[in-house]
Amino acid sequence: MKLNIRIILINLAIVVMILGGGALAFYSIMFNIISSQQKRYLQNSANNLLITLDDLFLQTESALKIHLSSRNEFLPGKTALPPGLDFVGVIKDDSLFEPGTFIASPNVNTSFEKLSVAEFTQKNPYATILEYSSPGGPRYYYGVVLNRELLNYISIRVGAEISVYTPNKEVEFSNHTVNRQYLYIVNTAYNFLSQKSNFDIYSYQSGTDYLIATIYRIGHSVINAGDFTIIIFSTLKEAETLSSSVQNALVILAIAGVFLSIILTFVFTGRMRRQIDELNTATDIVKTGSFNARLDIESKDEIGDLAEAFNKMLNELDRQERMKNDYTDFISLINRNPDQKEIGETALEKIVRADNLLYAKVYLKWAAGSELVFSRGHAELSPVTESKKILDEIFKYGEEQSYPAFTSTGEVVSGKYRFRRYYVPVSYGGNTLAAVEIGSENELADEIKEHIRKIIAQLGIGLNNAQTLKILENLVTELKQLNEESHDQNQKILEQNEKLRELHSELTVKAEELSVQMKRAEEMTELKSRFLATISHELRTPLSTMLGLTELVVRSGSHDHKTTERLSVVLNSGKRLLFLINGILDLSKIEAGKMDVHNDLFSLEDIIEELKNTFLVNASERGIDFIVKNNFGGVTTLQTDRYKLLQILINLLGNAFKFTEAGLVELIIIPAKGNGIEFAVKDTGIGIAPEAQQIIFEEFRQVDSSSTRKHGGSGLGLTISEKFAELIGGRLHLSSSLNVGSVFTLTIPEIVVTANFAPVSFPAEDAEVNTRESPFYTANIKLPETGDYTSARKDIDILIVDDDPETLFTMNEIIRTAGFRTLLAKNGIECLEILEKKIPALVLMDIMMPRMDGMQAIRLIRADEKLKNLPVIALTARAMTEEREIINSAGFSSYVSKPVDTTALFQIINALISD
Repeated sequence: MKLNIRIILINLAIVVMILGGGALAFYSIMFNIISSQQKRYLQNSANNLLITLDDLFLQTESALKIHLSSRNEFLPGKTALPPGLDFVGVIKDDSLFEPGTFIASPNVNTSFEKLSVAEFTQKNPYATILEYSSPGGPRYYYGVVLNRELLNYISIRVGAEISVYTPNKEVEFSNHTVNRQYLYIVNTAYNFLSQKSNFDIYSYQSGTDYLIATIYRIGHSVINAGDFTIIIFSTLKEAETLSSSVQNALVILAIAGVFLSIILTFVFTGRMRRQIDELNTATDIVKTGSFNARLDIESKDEIGDLAEAFNKMLNELDRQERMKNDYTDFISLINRNPDQKEIGETALEKIVRADNLLYAKVYLKWAAGSELVFSRGHAELSPVTESKKILDEIFKYGEEQSYPAFTSTGEVVSGKYRFRRYYVPVSYGGNTLAAVEIGSENELADEIKEHIRKIIAQLGIGLNNAQTLKILENLVTELKQLNEESHDQNQKILEQNEKLRELHSELTVKAEELSVQMKRAEEMTELKSRFLATISHELRTPLSTMLGLTELVVRSGSHDHKTTERLSVVLNSGKRLLFLINGILDLSKIEAGKMDVHNDLFSLEDIIEELKNTFLVNASERGIDFIVKNNFGGVTTLQTDRYKLLQILINLLGNAFKFTEAGLVELIIIPAKGNGIEFAVKDTGIGIAPEAQQIIFEEFRQVDSSSTRKHGGSGLGLTISEKFAELIGGRLHLSSSLNVGSVFTLTIPEIVVTANFAPVSFPAEDAEVNTRESPFYTANIKLPETGDYTSARKDIDILIVDDDPETLFTMNEIIRTAGFRTLLAKNGIECLEILEKKIPALVLMDIMMPRMDGMQAIRLIRADEKLKNLPVIALTARAMTEEREIINSAGFSSYVSKPVDTTALFQIINALISD
């Protein structure tokens, strides 16, 4: 073979090898770039599919609502389907269509016997079912069928091909004729992606066939969402075109190479080899991940075009790699916690370098406005004064909501430069920290804006971290100083803690002992309360019988004066015993915390009148002057607990009379500070020694406690008076001189509601006979007048119910003596049996009884239509409970406490019978 031919063949082989290798390298690089771009397009298509389906479902829902608002029904054969819907029907029990309401388009297979949803979805596997509940109306199932026509429409909207899979792996394609050939590849993608999440990517390549796919599952807004799986896929047409172009180029270059080799073998072989070598070298460099290599080929042929395209591709890849590296480096810088200056300057350097910008500036936000702190490039082209207005707007706007990024003021001419200004807020956690001004000769591309936006987002984090770090450093410095100062104190505290631990151990033991003692004390208090309630009942019941019968004997007038006087002494002693029992029970209720305070509204004059009635007879009999000085005068209204105020005054006056042999007892009433009032009880009695004044208010303590003492008493009066005074917000004060007399002063603030000031005195000569129950009576007991009513009462029946025979006998005698007829019962059951036979005018009923007590009986009486208005008066000896509230709530008409005050009893009876 000739040398020329060998050279030509060698050159041809070299040309073919060089062109083939370059084309293969170019094809590989371009294929990777195109496939990467295609994956992004596919993800965008998947997002578009989500938007398209949501838009489709919203359109069908709107069409249904519009139809229902105008017609409100669907009649097969009469009602046309709303546009965009393939079927609609009223659903019941979530499983059946209501007969006569289901209509469908020809796209729907209606060959099913029962109108069940399950059979419908079986016959129409590509039907999407949505639900709509009309306000106050039925629920509708409606939707569209994902047929080929609709899939073709969706495919155009999303920019990719669509395939729909049912649970039985039935599949339907968009552009069915073209895409059916990819059935095997799409099935492979479905099997792979069915175990993945939405929008994961599957790639397939075989020869010139290249397909990428992703998966999407319809959301929960579709009733049968679990019956569909959508595969979005795209074939890489550019790969086929690229392959075809490379093949054509190889063919053309091969043919040209043959001719050129023959003609210009020695002229072009060397140059072409060098160019191919450069291309191979650049390709090898690119494979290592470096994009710095460039082809220096000045040629007008295909190799020159290939080199130019290769260089452009490397320029773009190098720019993107540089921006990515800049962003990564900036994040690494922030993670090292630099100061604000380093963060700001580095951020501006990255921003300016992103697209060879003219300049970039950072303005920090302060309370007084903005301040330029960092700049890069030709910052002098844009004076700060020109940016102040828009910066103020950014910072003011940023306090309310996010300011738009990349605000542009249009083109600006400064010197030889024509450029645009952009302003971007720097925010973190919803707060605007700074603003960046950017100057660019060209309009910023979207990808440049996105890169700058990322840098600025990290700049916000960095500025916030730097500020926070500065604050923390200051705090750490202060803490170090505090730690140094408190080191010695901590040492002392440790020593004190050790002592406190020892003390705590001792206190823990003491606390446990106190807890046991407290528990025992609580149990004893409860037992004491129960005992006092029981003993109250046991004492009051026989005492009631004794007082009642004694009063009846006195009233009868059938005895001589001496006998009547003796019986009066018995009656008075019994009432003194009752007074003592009440005092003990009151003290027990106060100690147990069960004493309520009432807010009564009453007249001061009524209180004075009761005190006169109580003590004037006693004063007259003993020859002691009793004077009441009321410095208010007129009508004065008080608001406090009337019973407790009266009890205090009775106790104080009783003591004054008890310890005064001659002279006077004086009650002085004067206004106190504000709306207060002051009661002073003054006597000329024996007085109290200074040492005894310290103990006089203690329980059961008396000045003279010897067995030979001249004056009796239990030692409870002053104790109860002081505690009552505290309960109603007052204060009790003692001033006394031995053998001269004593003054007890009760001061109560803010209880005078209305008052007139005209002093009035009541001398002892105005004494009247008293009707109030008191322990100080010695004679002249005034009993209720009954004679005028006796004849009128003979026809009136009163039923008395009590389990105690003595009480029952006593009450019977009292009532019969007053002229009434009586019926007797020993418990609630006997009471109800009598009421079934005869309804009396009134019932007197004890509370505590065997078999059926008064509470049970009153409930049954009030439940009976014939007896619901029958007057029923409760009788009780239980003093430890709040009887009045219980009785009122139970349904009793009124309440009488044992021992019975006959005057009060007959007042209540007369009032109830007259009603």
